[in-house]
Amino acid sequence: MIARRTALGLLAGGALAPRFARAQQQSRVMRVAVAGSAFATLDEMAEAGHPYYAALVRELRRLGWVEGRNLRLDRWPLGNRAIAEYAPVAKQIAGTEPDAIFAAGRLPALALKASSSSIPIIFVASTPVESGLAKSLDQPGRNATGVSQDASPEFLQMRLQLLKEITGGASKFAYLGRGETLADQLDRQVIASKALGVRLFGVEISETPNETELRTALSQAADLRAQALLLATAQLTSPRMARMMADWAYQARLPVMCAQRELVQAGVLMSYDADALDLYREAARYLDRVLRGAKPAEMPIQLPSRFTCVVNLRTARALDLEVSSTMRGFVTDYVE
Repeated sequence: MIARRTALGLLAGGALAPRFARAQQQSRVMRVAVAGSAFATLDEMAEAGHPYYAALVRELRRLGWVEGRNLRLDRWPLGNRAIAEYAPVAKQIAGTEPDAIFAAGRLPALALKASSSSIPIIFVASTPVESGLAKSLDQPGRNATGVSQDASPEFLQMRLQLLKEITGGASKFAYLGRGETLADQLDRQVIASKALGVRLFGVEISETPNETELRTALSQAADLRAQALLLATAQLTSPRMARMMADWAYQARLPVMCAQRELVQAGVLMSYDADALDLYREAARYLDRVLRGAKPAEMPIQLPSRFTCVVNLRTARALDLEVSSTMRGFVTDYVE
């Protein structure tokens, strides 16, 4: 009888062990390093600051992770910088040995992955497979996974279709994209562009263009006699660069489709892209999983499922363009 009770006790203890381990894990304060090009200052890394950061923190709280109780967030505002400049900071972040890292942006994520092969990294980034962040969407491999900013071919076709619709049937578009991936980006849109009767001409622009580079790229687009412009890069985040893009587009009377609401607020015609707030909420859900013991290598990279379309009505009027009844069904917001 004693032996049987002992065996039952061992069995019960074995069954309770994983539950006890999870409870013990959740009782201690977990530390997450939050870093990325989306955040330029510490002031932005607050709920009252950058909306992306607020979306991340609020979703973590909804999932039970509360700062000061069971969660500590180490904030690392990186802003836009050359790729080589991320490496020293990434090593510093990895050296603090957090329980997990959240990386906003492809270049910071690459630098952080190169700095640690063991710390779980959750990212929101573009072209994760093409850039080497992951082996594939289904099996990212090693310690990094997250949410891709890239969408399906149907999304790419919708961008072209909306731009063609608002321009009244324009058919010659200049496409500004990163030099190292420009050919691949154009190839992905060949089928969609042909189906819509649109010709795409590629114009190279660097990952983090300065003012001179941006002016040069825009001049090339003008030389191509483009009727509209698609801006692929998501690096024009400074107010000055956004204003420059908007002023040039107005002077050239060129409708511009971009991926950022901030550019539309600065005066660019329109944006159509994945819902950024939703991407950060999804990243928070992935952080929740790794903090509870899940392995990034076993977590497929998520693709966007919600999209936003923002139109600057003042710019539309200045370019003598109208938002058709067809387009109104896709527009989620207007700015003046």
